[in-house]
Amino acid sequence: MKNQRPSSAMLRSRARRWSGAWIGRLVCALLVQLFLLGSAHATFPATGTWVTYSLSYPFHVVWGPGLMPDAGACVATFDAWNAEINANPDLYYIVGVEYVGFSNSYPWVCSYNSIRPDGTKQPGTYSIRPAGNICPTGSTLTSGAYCMCNAGYVEEGNGCIVPKFGGALSCRVDGFQKGHPILPATAEKYRAELDWSDRGPAPLSFERYHRSRWSTGSSGPQAGMGQTWSHSHHFSLSITSDGNLTTATVAAPNGETQTFTKPSGASTWSANNTADTLVELGPNALAYKRASDDVTFNFDGVGKLQSRAERNGWVTVYAYDAAGRLATVANPFGRSLTFVHNGAGQLTGITTPDARTISFGYDAQGRLASVQYPDGKSRSFVYENASFPQALTGILDESGARWGTFAYDSFGRAVTTELNGGVQRYQVSYGSPGTATVTDPLGTGRTYRYGFNASKIVVTSGGLTSGEDEVDAKTRAQDANGLVTSETDFKNVRTDTGWDTARRLPTSVTRAVGTPEAQTITTQWHASFGLPALITEAGRTTAFSYDGQGNLTSKTVTDRNSPPNTARTWQWAYNAQGLVVTETAPNGAVTSHEYDTSGNVTKSTNALGHASLYGYDSANRLVTQTEANGLSTTYTWDARDRMLTRTIGAGTSG
Repeated sequence: MKNQRPSSAMLRSRARRWSGAWIGRLVCALLVQLFLLGSAHATFPATGTWVTYSLSYPFHVVWGPGLMPDAGACVATFDAWNAEINANPDLYYIVGVEYVGFSNSYPWVCSYNSIRPDGTKQPGTYSIRPAGNICPTGSTLTSGAYCMCNAGYVEEGNGCIVPKFGGALSCRVDGFQKGHPILPATAEKYRAELDWSDRGPAPLSFERYHRSRWSTGSSGPQAGMGQTWSHSHHFSLSITSDGNLTTATVAAPNGETQTFTKPSGASTWSANNTADTLVELGPNALAYKRASDDVTFNFDGVGKLQSRAERNGWVTVYAYDAAGRLATVANPFGRSLTFVHNGAGQLTGITTPDARTISFGYDAQGRLASVQYPDGKSRSFVYENASFPQALTGILDESGARWGTFAYDSFGRAVTTELNGGVQRYQVSYGSPGTATVTDPLGTGRTYRYGFNASKIVVTSGGLTSGEDEVDAKTRAQDANGLVTSETDFKNVRTDTGWDTARRLPTSVTRAVGTPEAQTITTQWHASFGLPALITEAGRTTAFSYDGQGNLTSKTVTDRNSPPNTARTWQWAYNAQGLVVTETAPNGAVTSHEYDTSGNVTKSTNALGHASLYGYDSANRLVTQTEANGLSTTYTWDARDRMLTRTIGAGTSG
């Protein structure tokens, strides 16, 4: 049964339900198409030093530090080969090789003749690839002269970059994620698990994230949970410099990153294809502002997150122990989450504000092996792929039974996800660069294409409708900024979108383009916040006003089809903590609210003076609710915040 009391979160949600159902669909349908992902199976030649390469004769002779190979690389290899033949004549059926030519274009082939004992010659070729650290970070050498971006990376120029989701994890776009889940665009296994959900405003909830991208190299998040797991309070900022250009990378818990650059010695950071900003506040302080929700993250000089400031002024503070490990996270309502580490720096447990404990265990290889909840039940994680020992291959539930199984191909790309007994089995295969085919549990295959422009990859086409209530499209088009400007569905109905390219916000959406049913919705945005100020649609406008902290103070809906332009206005007022204290309906009816020190609603009084009272336990869970007529309802909960009983007057349900 659902609890109907007006929580502070519910009141904030009600106050921000400003645009009707369409704007939610718009944000979900458009922003998720902008996730910065990579063609994990694209191939390219890397720059650097070069060697000749052959599957038959692996003479890896380094050729110079230059960026491009030349004929000298071929000659050097043939000289080494001839020396090997002369030293071991009994091992070869030829007496030597001679240089013939070099193709001065990718993939750079050396031509030669093998000289037989009778003097006849047999032509042959070698391909050339880079030597030393032969492939860029985030990529792997394949057979021939190719480097392939690992699962979860983006090919950009002559390198691979870390992907960015840009909101795509919160919405369902067909072709983005499948099963439990695999991300076909990057061939990556991704998983998010919520261990504890906080209640009340400025929640301190704890969630873990796994990405198979972190299983290769040293690219893990270093959150103290093994190489391939992070958690919702692990944000970091790292700075590198090559002497000319300084680069700052902000990494979010789920693996999303944003990169900024500046010339060495300068003080202004810049970034392409984003409205996010990074500002130096002093010699040991930087502030990163995320444009999508106007949240500011403040870091110290070594990249540790010190505080997180919401748009409305709520500040969450992060504190560290003497070893630099996260110790506590405290919200502005007096609640804190405590972190416990062992001597190896592994996160072994968290303690919630009401003193419950969640513990984490690790195997001999340092991988996260288990999580134990306050009720004593545990979940376990297994890593059974010998080629990729850090890749998650299975999960065991609280009963010890296999819950899910995940498989990878020889390149570490996620290819299968299924539940116990083969239920909900999804298979993914990777064809030409920019494509992936997903076979669903019914055996239906869907091929998706991914377009790349301005460091943005979108699902540009799908072979069939999703069949899973996901946002699908037959085709999508990108502009030079990587933004989706046009989308055609499987009924050949086209939707065009106009953008404020600097802020990356949609300003117009026209549906059913080119038909009598065409309709356009336009949006004007607040000058300082990523919030709408005016939405204009057929026969109606909706205007919004905000206070200096981005709290919605009024919403006016004007019906232009009912003379003389009937307008209805809702209003909200807030206390110093940013909580709604009064709601005023269009008819003037006022509802008021009171709160405890944790930000929970304790009393709500309607326009008639009828009051409802609410009581909570130390976990911010509702335990009593008393209506104006005296009817009382009580609630009980288990150690994992699941409702056990609800007692209404003399009756009980549970």
